[in-house]
Amino acid sequence: MNTALLLPTQLDPALRPRLERAAELARLVIRTWEPRAGGQSRPDVILAGLMHGCRTLPDELVRLADETYPGTPVLLVCPESLVQPVVMLQGGRLCLLGPPHAVEAIVTQLGVALSWREREAETRRIALPPPEAVAERVVRRSDHLHGNRWAAFIAPVEEAGGPHVELDLDHGFTALVAPMPSGHQRALTSGLLPALEAWADQSDADQLTRALAGHAGTWAAMAHLDETGQRWLLVDDARRWPLLMYSPHRLPACWRFLAADADHHLQVIEAEAEDVVLIAAPLPDDPAFSAATLAAVAADGGQALATHLVTQARRLETAIAAVVLERRP
Repeated sequence: MNTALLLPTQLDPALRPRLERAAELARLVIRTWEPRAGGQSRPDVILAGLMHGCRTLPDELVRLADETYPGTPVLLVCPESLVQPVVMLQGGRLCLLGPPHAVEAIVTQLGVALSWREREAETRRIALPPPEAVAERVVRRSDHLHGNRWAAFIAPVEEAGGPHVELDLDHGFTALVAPMPSGHQRALTSGLLPALEAWADQSDADQLTRALAGHAGTWAAMAHLDETGQRWLLVDDARRWPLLMYSPHRLPACWRFLAADADHHLQVIEAEAEDVVLIAAPLPDDPAFSAATLAAVAADGGQALATHLVTQARRLETAIAAVVLERRP
């Protein structure tokens, strides 16, 4: 019989009876997540909730869905109204259900989650992905959503002196890649935040260029989406590390940014809904990571691109360092 795993963290206690009743109607056996229990079988769907005012997925849920039970669909009950009653992310794997949380609506979305799981299971049988043990030790991923700004952070599970990636969520979203680890999290981006704050207030590109010059050589590329989600700041250098933008509202749909000389190359671009930006350390020499392939995948949105990067890294058993940013509608 199919099972549903209930994560009580951040779940409104008043909603729990509705979830339990919906699971019963959907013929699901429901069990509560106990971190120290160990040895629990893989569920068919994960049920969770958000607290009022929360704009990011709980860390415990991310670990549960992407590490403990990778690939399991998630139904997330949100206490606040969404842009529409049901929002589907990650190609349908993550469902956000807004109020009023009728039992019938929950039952419907549980059925959608189970159907998604069956489709993905068939796809995995065809694709023959690497074993779970390999997948869990190659790369890790965390997703972040603040208003109309979304990001997926992808990094090696075990950094061993290779390229370094950072994501800072203060004063907008700032992603940065560097040739070597910084020594501690956010060390590089924190040094740039004063310059980015000044730029946000004055829009002085020349002043920002001078400020960035003071950090020359310590990092290779940066992408920044300001707090309002209205402007992109994209900076790269002659290292030619991947910095790509895909947008269905631009011509061409895919832009690749390359510095013309040894100095950092800075571009300020008005943000459009559905803009997707990829910033990464050098990616594997494999057709799955070609610019054409990445652009084709990005046409389905940032979630699809992040999932593709993680899936292909695990297929090759090769760690990657990347951040996918998206300006949501």
